[in-house]
Amino acid sequence: MTLPAARLLPREERRLAALGTPSFDSQYVRQMVLSHEQSLAPHAAFVARGSSPTLRPVAANGERVERGHLTELRAHRRCPARRSIFKA
Repeated sequence: MTLPAARLLPREERRLAALGTPSFDSQYVRQMVLSHEQSLAPHAAFVARGSSPTLRPVAANGERVERGHLTELRAHRRCPARRSIFKA
């Protein structure tokens, strides 16, 4: 079996290029918000309409984590001096 070559989608290529600007920090946080919003939708949809009773709680946990990350990222975007989301 041969796997396809690893390639970025055009959207990801544009996002990566935007990080090479002097406004790296704001671009990074903006892109993280977009990525978390995109990954939240499938979790929320599966919680609402998922066919597996076993996987619905897993999706609910993922949704909770994504919402928490979004809250932190949006707070950081409003107050750039806040660095708590980048602490290990």
